[in-house]
Amino acid sequence: MKYKLQSLAIITLTFLFANNVNASLADCKDLYVGKIQLAKDVGLQRFTLIEDPLELYGSQWIYVTSWQKEDANTILSTLLSAKLGEKQVTVQTEAQGTGCDIDVTQQLSYILLQSGPS
Repeated sequence: MKYKLQSLAIITLTFLFANNVNASLADCKDLYVGKIQLAKDVGLQRFTLIEDPLELYGSQWIYVTSWQKEDANTILSTLLSAKLGEKQVTVQTEAQGTGCDIDVTQQLSYILLQSGPS
């Protein structure tokens, strides 16, 4: 668990130095945080991603319920930072094959908060 948290912290703090790339739900890269759902006694439960910060609809729900509560709190901090700063994120899910299938409900396995211009 400690290794997971350290890895997540490193991923969260790692900045991607690249030019702005068009967001795409198809490859799970350069997306914005949409909805975030919290539940009593659970905390962060799930979230969605969108291609543009002005959009209302995007991916299906991405769940974090398989993560330890402490790790889920770190993910929540990352999501809130990205949402408030309108920063892009790249995610990977537990989808078979590509690790990127957010057209259906999935469990999160990786998240990267990007830096630079959005």
